[in-house]
Amino acid sequence: MIPIGKNEVPPRGGLAVQHVVSRSVRDSAAMLDVLAYDDLPAALQVQQDQGRYLEQMDQAPGKLRIALMERPLLPMPVEAACRQAVHRAAATCRELGHDIVEATPEIDMQALQEAAGTMSVTNLAERIAAREAELGREVTATDLEPVDTQMLEWGRTVTAEQQERALDTIARIEQQMADFMTDYDLILSPVMAMTPPRLGVLSMRLPLEEFSRVATRGAVFTTLYNVSGQPAISVPLYWTDAGIPVGVMFAGRLGEERTLIRLAAQLERAHPWFHRVPWGLG
Repeated sequence: MIPIGKNEVPPRGGLAVQHVVSRSVRDSAAMLDVLAYDDLPAALQVQQDQGRYLEQMDQAPGKLRIALMERPLLPMPVEAACRQAVHRAAATCRELGHDIVEATPEIDMQALQEAAGTMSVTNLAERIAAREAELGREVTATDLEPVDTQMLEWGRTVTAEQQERALDTIARIEQQMADFMTDYDLILSPVMAMTPPRLGVLSMRLPLEEFSRVATRGAVFTTLYNVSGQPAISVPLYWTDAGIPVGVMFAGRLGEERTLIRLAAQLERAHPWFHRVPWGLG
């Protein structure tokens, strides 16, 4: 997630991630230097005196205490390949001298998802209203994809009380995650509860209920950090026999992107992946 400036309005009510998909840690770090804001809130200035993001490539991460969260905070199956990817990542981290501790934050994931959903649809409704004012007309179903059309209808029914309750929930979870991270440098988990699906499986043209069912399996781990604002990185340390990369995710403390880059660079040196190209998608 790109550290955003003080006076900028974060996308999707602060729940969206902005950055790039790259094939190397170096490219991700270099792009972060290009795109990140200099004028940061105090909470994000924790490591500002430690140099540019690209400079972290040559910095050892030190011995890290990493919480291993293998399962999501909702009762949901995790595909075997995703579990295997996390096990191998944990083993690699141990080989590199880091401490791995099985630990899971006590978060009400159902409340988190409801709050995130409320903020998403109200933000969409606000953006659409602003666009309608620019266009001088109302948007119609032909202007939007089916998922957005249904989310817009939902967003227009949210009350001020419901929105305030969602904001309170998000603030509480932010604090709970900050408290949890006082004992750990990072959290290791799968990126998704499923292996990467084919293009089109998760489509904005699906009915909202069907879309949400697939999207939840894809975002059940990542949503936690969308809400808490913690930085996270996905690294392709594991590949299936069919040649599909299965990412594992490391999430850090608020404002500590540099720790993530140092560890990711260390992992990439231990198990290079730049030369690998997915070949099982045909």
